[in-house]
Amino acid sequence: MLVNSDDFRAAARRRLPRVAFDAIDGGAGDEVTLRHNRSAFDEIALRPRVLADVRERSIATTVLGCPVSMPLLVGPAGFARMRHRAHNREGGLAVTRAAADAGTVYALSTVASVPLQDVARAADGAKWFQLYPPSDPGECRNLLG
Repeated sequence: MLVNSDDFRAAARRRLPRVAFDAIDGGAGDEVTLRHNRSAFDEIALRPRVLADVRERSIATTVLGCPVSMPLLVGPAGFARMRHRAHNREGGLAVTRAAADAGTVYALSTVASVPLQDVARAADGAKWFQLYPPSDPGECRNLLG
């Protein structure tokens, strides 16, 4: 049973090829931000409210003015196709569709496995783009155009 983030991490470690798991599980550089994020999650305590009426609850909110069904977004992760069992371009498009189906934002990485235009057409959900601008302005225009 998957109950918390540690359970999901353990399941991912069992199911994914090591190179894919390491790419998802690791952080950039010295991983300081990764450690801070994990520490912040450790500070969150859930308080069960037994017998509370939860029929009319919503976790919908907005993030930077964009309505989302929950306060979770799909962050930019390059080479999403590594995480798809077929190891094809479907990985990036599947993530786009999953985020749209869940009613949340998909943030596309500059090093995405598929062209921006294909991702834009894959689903109607909100999409953001993480741009690492190339040094050549013309390349940047081509990337976004």
